[in-house]
Formats: sequence, C-alpha cells, structure tokens
Amino acid sequence: MKKLVLTSMAMVLGAVLAHAQGTITLATTAATVNLSSNSVVVGNAAGTGWSYEVLDMTSSAYLGLSANQQAAAYNLLNNNSAFSLWTDSTVTGAGNNLHAGGIAGNGNATANNWAAPATAAGYSTAPSYDYYTVVGWNNALGNWAAVQAFLNAGTLASQNGWFGQSATVAYNYAGGGTSGLAAVDVWGASGTGLAGSGGVPTVAGLTLQAIPTPEPTTLALAGLGGISMLFLRRRKA
Repeated sequence: MKKLVLTSMAMVLGAVLAHAQGTITLATTAATVNLSSNSVVVGNAAGTGWSYEVLDMTSSAYLGLSANQQAAAYNLLNNNSAFSLWTDSTVTGAGNNLHAGGIAGNGNATANNWAAPATAAGYSTAPSYDYYTVVGWNNALGNWAAVQAFLNAGTLASQNGWFGQSATVAYNYAGGGTSGLAAVDVWGASGTGLAGSGGVPTVAGLTLQAIPTPEPTTLALAGLGGISMLFLRRRKA
C-alpha cells in the first residue's frame, strides 16, 4: 500500500513538473530576420557556422535587480559576473542557409524555469513571465558552457571567437501548459496580451562580432611598461 501511494505521488509530481515549463521558439523566418555579423568582416551571418541560446530570468528576479545589474545583464561580454543573473533556458538554435541571419530551431522548445500557462484561459494564467536575452557565437567555440568559460577567462579572442548578445530588454509569458497554448516567439510581437511585452526587435536584434585580439604593438608597449616599472622599483630599493 505504501509503495502504491509513493508511486502515485511520483506520477502526480511528474505530471506537475511536465507542465511547469513553458514553450518558446527561437527559429526565424525571412519576415523576422534580425541577425547579422560584423559587416566590416564577413557580412551577414548566413550559413551553418553559428549557434544561439536563450537565457532567461523570472520577472521578480529581474525587477529586484539594481539599474546597474540590469545593464550588466545585457552586456555579458564586459560583465562576466552577470552570468549568474541568468538561467540557461537550454533552448538552442543553429544558423541556416534559408535566409541571411537565419536560425533553425525547435519551434516548440521547452524553456527551463519559464512558467507555462495553467489553463486555456490565456497566457496570463502563468504564475509569472520572464525577461530574456539571446546569445550567439561561432560553432568552433563549442557549446554555451564552453563559450561562457572562454568569456570568464578572457580567452575568447585567442580562440578566434565571435560573440553577440541581444541588447534589448525583452520579456513575455511562455506558451505550452496543460492546454498547449502556442509557443511564444522570442523575436516577434507579444501576442500574449502582456502590457509592454514584445520580442527582440527585427532590426539589428543581435550582432555577432569578432572579439579583437590585442595588436602586437599594444602588447609590446604593455611589456615595456612592465619592464619600466620593475626597473624603477629596483632603483628605489
């Protein structure tokens, strides 16, 4: 009897968890194309050499941040400590050749820690909405965990890395739930009735750019500066 009760509880818990996470779509169409690489270097980021991922945080978490923390969260390249502010939704996408800057991805992907609507009455039946950002990089760097490690170590340039992040404050509900409401497009208009919400804009929403490696002359000057400091310290000693 006890085993039967525990099994029933596990099944109920599993069902609850299955509906706890909402659905979003990262895939683009020609109408929503919004991605480009540094045009000075290689033009539009068309092709299969790119990877993308959605990072999110609950509205209560975002609104509890200071203005400086919110700004840092949308500038991860220069604020590595802000990684901890985001949750990895695990919703990924890959570059495609269908249109310049295009992303291929699961159109109904489950997003970690992004609450789903509870009923068919509407998206607002979810307990919360999320803020989110989209990051992109060149495939040679590996997965998002590897890119994050390179950014933390300051070695992205030495890996010939490219990186980009959507710099817009975007927030919305997710789809899914027990009634299977349509997945929410992270790029498009809101469509959920949440005031002020909407996707990353369709113009220059995310720019991938090569991370510059210090020029040889800069490195040489830095080395000379270090030698000079050592020389002065010895003279004073």
